Amino acid sequence: MGTNMETNPYLEKLWTYPANRDDLIGSLKVLINNHDLITDELIQSRLNVLEAPGYREYFDKVFSGPKSELIASTILSKEELGAISCPVSIIHGLNDLAFPQEQTAALLSRSLLQADLHLLA
Repeated sequence: MGTNMETNPYLEKLWTYPANRDDLIGSLKVLINNHDLITDELIQSRLNVLEAPGYREYFDKVFSGPKSELIASTILSKEELGAISCPVSIIHGLNDLAFPQEQTAALLSRSLLQADLHLLA
């Protein structure tokens, strides 16, 4: 993320372990803009990962605590951004619900000396 963005309901959904198939489908609808791509095969493949031994504990450990603290751990300072002198290409989803480009990639691109921002529909 790299910026001090606000949490939102979509991010909360992604960073909360899906308790059931419907919750998983809801998370996939946040991640995948074209919902036609959310097939039974994809759902089952994700369920296989989520139901693997120890995965729930891993997920809960990674995303425990206040979400704002997780975001804060990714923030790049002005000094860090200023130290980047090479050209940078940032690729971001135009319709990203959890991490809106206006709050993340667009801000980062304006903070870098040689950055191109590519928004993909």
